[in-house]
Amino acid sequence: MGLIGKKSSQRPKPKLVRVKEVKEEPPIPSIRDPKPKKAIAKRPTRPPPTEREKLLLRYLNSHKEQQLQRTKTYLKKRTLQERKDMERQLTLKQREGIRTIEMIQKTQDRFLVEGATWNKYLESVAAARRAEERRSRQLGVFQD
Repeated sequence: MGLIGKKSSQRPKPKLVRVKEVKEEPPIPSIRDPKPKKAIAKRPTRPPPTEREKLLLRYLNSHKEQQLQRTKTYLKKRTLQERKDMERQLTLKQREGIRTIEMIQKTQDRFLVEGATWNKYLESVAAARRAEERRSRQLGVFQD
């Protein structure tokens, strides 16, 4: 027989069950909660270099510096040699032109140092040329 035909007094009464106190468990750590950091183990420090290591390092460094000096002097010599080769290849007229330009630059520098302007220098040169032409005309010698 099931419960359908029984009266309420005959039905089994539910037993009262004592609930044990549930200990609160620590909350589940979420992804956002930072984990407690562990102490990072320090790396063992390198012992100070021995005399032999010091000497070896000194030798290697001096060797590097010597090589650097050699390359610098080589490059300097090479550029000097290239400059000489270029000057050899120039024609005589070009050399003369270069010398003239250098002379003009020197005089320009001198005049700038003295305080006279470059225009005054050019005017004085032009005046000297005109005077030279006048003298040559008076003498009867014509220059090309």
